[in-house]
Amino acid sequence: MKKLLLSLLFAVSSFPAFAGDRVIINPEQDGDLKIKVNDNGTVTDVVTFDGATSRMGVGTSTPSYLFEAQSSIPGDWVARIFNTSATGFGLQVTTAAATSSQEVFKIRTNTSTDSFITKGDGKTELSVRSDASCGVGNVCSGTFTSADTNNVNMDAVTANIGQFIRVGNVVTYSFSVSVDPTTASSLASFRVDLPQTPGNFTAQREAVGSCIEDSATNSAWRIQAVVGAATANVEISSVPRNTSYTIYCHLTYLRL
Repeated sequence: MKKLLLSLLFAVSSFPAFAGDRVIINPEQDGDLKIKVNDNGTVTDVVTFDGATSRMGVGTSTPSYLFEAQSSIPGDWVARIFNTSATGFGLQVTTAAATSSQEVFKIRTNTSTDSFITKGDGKTELSVRSDASCGVGNVCSGTFTSADTNNVNMDAVTANIGQFIRVGNVVTYSFSVSVDPTTASSLASFRVDLPQTPGNFTAQREAVGSCIEDSATNSAWRIQAVVGAATANVEISSVPRNTSYTIYCHLTYLRL
């Protein structure tokens, strides 16, 4: 494909005018228009107007879209849109799409994984992590097995693998525990740690929930945050009516 190097030294008026406008045009059919810079002795394409496809590329000479920007600068962003007006707005993406099968806006990783999609019907699809390593402000889910400590009136406590989901800093955790109280009808309690490593609790209300027995009585066990512990955990307590059974627990807390 023939290329035309446009020198910025030419005056725009040296190109033909159409209907009173100043026009820059590639005189050869399908020839590209290029803006190059001499960067420390290296001539580099900065902007390319593809003459065959009518596409514009910044940082690429072969744009695949109407507008495409590429960069290989490590540790930096490709582009920034900054409205300096205190009453201004940011970026608006508008499309005529109106159905769930049409994508309006998409964020995709280098592995071609879609992490965020807004559809034409106004609904949004969000990819949820399926492990325990999501950071602050993320949405993720995973499995976790709590460790028990501080057992009172308990011969045995075994926490089974549970599931959690986190939205922002709010974590919901569901799990079961096999318990064997030493003495029925006497207060029994134990503590368990939590997924997503919350900060130390300062009030009992910061983690709330309950557990239900699988026995015929379906007695409830109370869950409350342990305040001032070196590691954030919750205490589960009840006056058991049976021995050796499973309780099913559900609680919500903030990852502070």
